[in-house]
Amino acid sequence: MKKKNLARFAAIAAAVSLVLSGSSTAVQATDSQIDGAEQIEDAGAQEEENSRKIQPMTIEEAAEYLAKAADDYNPSVTKEELLKGYEGTENQNINRIQALVMISRAFGILPEPKGNNARISDAGAGYSDIPKDAKSEVENLLRGGVLTSTEDGKLNPEEEMGSTEIEHIVRRIYALFGNNLKDDFYNTVNKDNLDNKEIPSGETDAGGTYDLSKKVQDQVNEIIKGIAEGSGYEEGSMEQKIKTFYQSAADFETRNKLGAEPIRKYLDAIDAAGNVEELSDSQVLSAEEIASGGMFGFVRMTDFRDPKKSVATVMSPIQPLLQKEELESKSGKDYDALMELYATLLKLGGETQEEAERHLEEYLKFLNAYYENVPEPEDYLDTEKMNKIVSPEELKQMMPHVDVEAVIRGNDGKLPEEINIMSPAEFEGYCRLLEGGEYLPGIKTAVKLNLLSAQYLNLSDDFRQAYNKYNEATIGQAEDTSTPEEIACALVENSLGEYIDRLYVEKHFSPEAKQNVEEMIEGFIEVYKERIQKLDWMGEETKKNAIEKLESMNFLIGYPDEWEDTLSDLKLTDNFFQNQVEISKITLAKMEEERKDGQNNRGEKIAMPLTMVNAYYDQFSNTMCFPAAILQAPNYDVNASLEENLGGIGTVIAHEITHAFDNNGARYDKDGKERQWWTDEDYAKFEELCRKAEAFYDGWESAPGIEISGKNTLGENIADIGGVACALEVLKKSENPDYDKFFQAYARSWEKSTTRERSEALAYADEHSSSNLRVNRVLSNFQEFYDTYGISEGDGMYVPADERINIW
Repeated sequence: MKKKNLARFAAIAAAVSLVLSGSSTAVQATDSQIDGAEQIEDAGAQEEENSRKIQPMTIEEAAEYLAKAADDYNPSVTKEELLKGYEGTENQNINRIQALVMISRAFGILPEPKGNNARISDAGAGYSDIPKDAKSEVENLLRGGVLTSTEDGKLNPEEEMGSTEIEHIVRRIYALFGNNLKDDFYNTVNKDNLDNKEIPSGETDAGGTYDLSKKVQDQVNEIIKGIAEGSGYEEGSMEQKIKTFYQSAADFETRNKLGAEPIRKYLDAIDAAGNVEELSDSQVLSAEEIASGGMFGFVRMTDFRDPKKSVATVMSPIQPLLQKEELESKSGKDYDALMELYATLLKLGGETQEEAERHLEEYLKFLNAYYENVPEPEDYLDTEKMNKIVSPEELKQMMPHVDVEAVIRGNDGKLPEEINIMSPAEFEGYCRLLEGGEYLPGIKTAVKLNLLSAQYLNLSDDFRQAYNKYNEATIGQAEDTSTPEEIACALVENSLGEYIDRLYVEKHFSPEAKQNVEEMIEGFIEVYKERIQKLDWMGEETKKNAIEKLESMNFLIGYPDEWEDTLSDLKLTDNFFQNQVEISKITLAKMEEERKDGQNNRGEKIAMPLTMVNAYYDQFSNTMCFPAAILQAPNYDVNASLEENLGGIGTVIAHEITHAFDNNGARYDKDGKERQWWTDEDYAKFEELCRKAEAFYDGWESAPGIEISGKNTLGENIADIGGVACALEVLKKSENPDYDKFFQAYARSWEKSTTRERSEALAYADEHSSSNLRVNRVLSNFQEFYDTYGISEGDGMYVPADERINIW
């Protein structure tokens, strides 16, 4: 079981920019949909990618490049030696087998991959058509883990190999050796940990902030266990509620005997529904009684027209977890794992194998039709495409067989005057599928899976184990060996997080640290103003507006000045399921109260667990939030040097400031309202710089053969580069700055051991670049980095000055 508090976090994930990628796949069934946006390359982008891969390189050019690339690893290698056997063909384009032989010659015998290099390599790589006279060279590269599989299992030795693919293999070799700062700064600085660190039970990552998360989790568990083992607590106190809840959560004997019985009534109601009206009634029933279920999602969200207000918002209840290609072909690792998970859930819910198989076929039929209206990735940033205001009557007309009023009144208490439809094309397509009865069996299965997924942690442990198996198959999660006590602690933190936050801060976070970070932020704002004033591509009018936005920023640091007590009326018993229901009802009621009559408290409090090692910027309120957990070593230490703190929390702070001016944040003004506050000329220049930044990252690898999209990661990449630029500016103002210490602290902060499966999932779905790129691609933009390490043309970290990114 994952130990992060993502169920609490999920409610606020929309429309915020996080500094870290989805750090865990914890108690949230849909965490693989990071921020809900599917990252699917379009055909045009694929054509461009293919053209880069086959950019021809002559045999002589390859020999010259490889001799220089390998000179620190095989000092005796020369261009002439690499060209032996190719005399007379030097001007021909190099083919695949020639390139691989030359690469192997250049670097010599490769070391066997260890630790992270071994985990992220393509262990199944191999080819059926390796020429005999090149077998030893190709096998050397395969043993080193620097080659990847092909679809047909063939090398196709006579095909041309482009310069991009050759450079990819060379960079994989740099990472494998990890002993030269000039070629791969990230892997060299972090080599010992990357080679030797093990991924903990139930996790997908380790190192850097992930180790800090583990430390925080251990601290939280210690608090919870201490309370659970204590006695004499006053009735209604935080401690009494924590102990009672813990005991009910840890009673797996009772929970396992019950299985899915706590939701049997609602599963049976779904099965019995003979039409949409009856299915709707079943969902109204479960929503009213256990705060779970619905024919559509309903929540009050920030009004896209006025961020100071909220608007009643509806959305489709369907969460597509597959790529369209996987769904159409009914194949692929993720498809197989998801179908196995869903079949297991349905059987644990009481269905036979035959029933589960039949219902999943109906579900897939419905899902194929549903996908016809799922937005394209770029549509998620288009406010007009993603929102549509309608009246309650118009919504009723769209869903004539659904008790719309009952659903809304059950959530909001009263019928609002207007309703916003999120992703209207998708929602309207869903509504059309509700009509006629053709897709009713599939929709019933979808609704049942929603209920089982929402409640899986509240039922027998078989449900949790099913999700563990799914996570192991899709994202390489390490086998979960959590004890019942650890599982119970995670459930306490997830459901009683308000209390855990308070107890954690009281024990592990100081007012001094909060004050120091607040002062650091003030300094960064001033430096950022100076940097904006110096921009040569931005005009005075836009600079004035940008500085106004900086001056209007709101910062929430560490913990609130006053603690809330949402759960003051909570009464707990030894019935774990009912305890979860009561907490859900109270939490939902609190959310409704805070946003009734169009009110919006966005930006008034940190909207993520204070025990989460992360930070975020919210463009709708122009607010940056830094929970207590991230404000400690190694990110921040009152006893650390200026360079170390700047390389850690300093770059995080400046990263979040930059989000106000990335390709997404730049569309919102100082009040969080989407409007054009730039001059047309300046915005055109900014878009040109963004395109350059997109190309700077596009196609670079997070792991061998796994490329990231410069388009999908653009905002985070802009923030990464801007964050380091601002932190460096602060460092320059100090006396005798130690740049080496700063750069190494920055590289260590992003250390991450992971798995190939996790890398694949994040390359598809995450808006952040991988850790190696968040260090190597970022630092290669700064002259101070080149001067510190004597990096020059021919080194792996070198980027020509005119290709470097300098936006903020």
